[in-house]
Amino acid sequence: MALVLNSNTADIQVLKLASSALGKLVRFGGTVAAEVFDREVRKGMDWLQSEDRQARRLSAVLMLRALANNAPPLFYVHVVRFIDLIWFALQDTRQQVRDGAADALRAALELIGERPSRQRNQWYDKLWQRALLVRPSRWELEITEL
Repeated sequence: MALVLNSNTADIQVLKLASSALGKLVRFGGTVAAEVFDREVRKGMDWLQSEDRQARRLSAVLMLRALANNAPPLFYVHVVRFIDLIWFALQDTRQQVRDGAADALRAALELIGERPSRQRNQWYDKLWQRALLVRPSRWELEITEL
């Protein structure tokens, strides 16, 4: 599993299976699972932002989605950093990476929505403001048409 996620493979099916296995591993908890989670979430976040690791962004978004879905309490701690970094993948030139990033963001938003927090509205606002910076002209047109 680690060999696949750490490789530069672009085979989406293989990467999805490996990230699914990672998710199942961390779902059941325990010391080893927490250590694996910490290592993989840090690695995934680093891969999102690093220019020399563009080939690994697909692995990163699949991995982070699996971690968010299968270990919500552990992932919640990393939500702020995730919100800052997911934009690298959402703006990637490859459709597979953007789709994976959208799925990972959806998992994080579901996690945020499920937990009462004073910071929730700040996170939503931060996402909205960043989204407006990314595609302001196209979105302004759609918003004014509503």
